Amino acid sequence: MPANKLNPKALGTLPTGKHFDGRGLYIHVQDNGTRLWRAKAYHEGREIVLSYGAYPEVSLREARDRHEDNRALLRKGINPNQQKRETRQAGATFEMVAREYLTSRKAGAAARTVSKREWLLGLLPSLHAKPIRKLTGPDIVTALKRIEADGRNETAHRAAMLVSRVFKYAVASGKCERNPADGASFALVPVQARKHPAITDPRRLHAFLAAVEEYQSQGIVVRCALRLLPHVFLRSSELRCGTWGEVDFDAKVWRIPAERMKGIGEAREPHDVPLSKHALAILDELHAATGPGPRALMFPSPVNRNRPISDMSLVRAMRLMGFTSDELVPHGFRSTASTIIRERGIANDACIERQLAHRKRGTQAHYDRSVLMKDRRKMMQAWSAYLDDLKSPAWLRLEEEH
Repeated sequence: MPANKLNPKALGTLPTGKHFDGRGLYIHVQDNGTRLWRAKAYHEGREIVLSYGAYPEVSLREARDRHEDNRALLRKGINPNQQKRETRQAGATFEMVAREYLTSRKAGAAARTVSKREWLLGLLPSLHAKPIRKLTGPDIVTALKRIEADGRNETAHRAAMLVSRVFKYAVASGKCERNPADGASFALVPVQARKHPAITDPRRLHAFLAAVEEYQSQGIVVRCALRLLPHVFLRSSELRCGTWGEVDFDAKVWRIPAERMKGIGEAREPHDVPLSKHALAILDELHAATGPGPRALMFPSPVNRNRPISDMSLVRAMRLMGFTSDELVPHGFRSTASTIIRERGIANDACIERQLAHRKRGTQAHYDRSVLMKDRRKMMQAWSAYLDDLKSPAWLRLEEEH
């Protein structure tokens, strides 16, 4: 086919389809009117398609010049597309690769998790514009130390985890050869483990349960959340963000999907919560107020029914009932249940740990799923019965007599 077949003056009026210029170069006029420069070529016996941009941003002369440059590479046995990819990867900045990684991990991630990852990336501005291949361990440690210097030690450790994952992704996708962030967290002050304040004295638990029964300040939604929290072993967010579609009243189970459980990506797993008759009674009362509808929130905010009540709503209620931040937080009921159940011999450790969604792997994980549900149902009912006895004035009188 002769070269220089296309007329530069007619490029804007060509009909839909491929129009060849010669030596494989053509302009592809798409149905929407977009005109793209492409070329057919062969590398190692296989047909490849080369791209040169869109007309009129790229003129016919520019397209021809680019095509001749690529033809020269092909004669040397070089694949122009592969060279372009390698050049692009070599110049990829940390921010470009990080955002590519975050996009690849959005599927199945909770909106809160996605937002937190974006926030952590925003705390590392000194890394953003640097080519990812040229970043060193000291560069990364310096960026993390800046976060730590602001008094955010735990956040610095979380940022270190994110940076390391970005580099692992970069290595796997050929954008760099090694992970200089591996071990960067060792340069930071270790995170001090924090225990959530929790009631483990039955007398104080009696006082809390009795106070909840009388509490009216923030309406039925907050009151039901406070009443239900001790019965289900859930984290505050897992309870507050529940929807009615997750509750199977017939099967007496609350099935929480993986994306709402604690963990990162594939580490999340769905969690089934057996519901005692006491928990079901609370949910029946709540359902009359905030149901029906499978997508309806169980604990909607009084300001916006499309959003759940906040953790601070529960904390505020606890403070109004006379329980200080040193004594109790919503998360603390997980420790309350596990401690007292162990002390009273209501259930074994495997049953408690599974109900807390502390997952094991391998054959033990299979055993947890297939066998322990029956045992957990017994435990949850026994625990709820204990709580029901504990909140009565009669329990306190008997306790005082002894």
